[in-house]
Amino acid sequence: MPESAEEKAAERSARAQANRSYLELARRSLTEESARHEVTEGGVTRRLLVTRRGVGPIATPFAGEFFMFDFEVDDQWRKYSVLFKGEIDQHLRPKHEPELPLLLRIDSGCETGQVFHDTSCECGAQMHRALELINESGQGLLISIPRQDGRGMGLPFKLATLTVQTEMGLDTVRAAALLDPQGERDKRTYSGAIAVLMFLGFSPPLEILLLTNNELKHAIFPENGYDATLNPFSTSVTSEVRLHLEAKKRDLGHHIDLYDSETDANQDAHNHNEGRENE
Repeated sequence: MPESAEEKAAERSARAQANRSYLELARRSLTEESARHEVTEGGVTRRLLVTRRGVGPIATPFAGEFFMFDFEVDDQWRKYSVLFKGEIDQHLRPKHEPELPLLLRIDSGCETGQVFHDTSCECGAQMHRALELINESGQGLLISIPRQDGRGMGLPFKLATLTVQTEMGLDTVRAAALLDPQGERDKRTYSGAIAVLMFLGFSPPLEILLLTNNELKHAIFPENGYDATLNPFSTSVTSEVRLHLEAKKRDLGHHIDLYDSETDANQDAHNHNEGRENE
């Protein structure tokens, strides 16, 4: 049955009201909002200023739709980006069921791997896999710290290590040590990520399932009252990335499954065929 004139008018009115609400929400997102949050890391407590600069929906080709938040924190990394899976309220805050654990990934930036898809590291694949897992859970978020390239040593240093790795056949840890023998192997800090988490309303006590292979990322959570469980996860181990992952597992203590879905699977097939030929 065709819609009546009254029904069509009601539909137009509802659509116009919805559009006004969306426009108001978009305008509200352009107004920066700031708050200070007290965070402890390595026994040192700081009050960090967190500023939300923008928020809006994005659609990814590999992990569905998210809300993206643009943040600035007054620490050494400055810029933080958040991808949140779920709904937000009229105040642009994520909605979360507090009785459910929060699936969380803190993702250090890697311009070579995540932006330009360099095959010598797993950073791009790891970010995509984390977003897939968050999407599958229906609720969670990824906090990206774009300026933590090279385990916090910066993009110029990272590029220099890639020259050493490529031309001398060394892994990421040994290349860094050769360039800076007395330097730290990992300069990253995560107090800014905790401050962003608090700004978004995810305050302790809260159960967190932390998507990481790196125990250093886990240490800050109990310091700040969170009940966080380490949830290592794997990506495909290709021949290009194996040396890199072996170094992270051996020298940095990362929890990495080195089963190679490419090489090892081919070797399994080769061994199976050899067995058949020898029957």
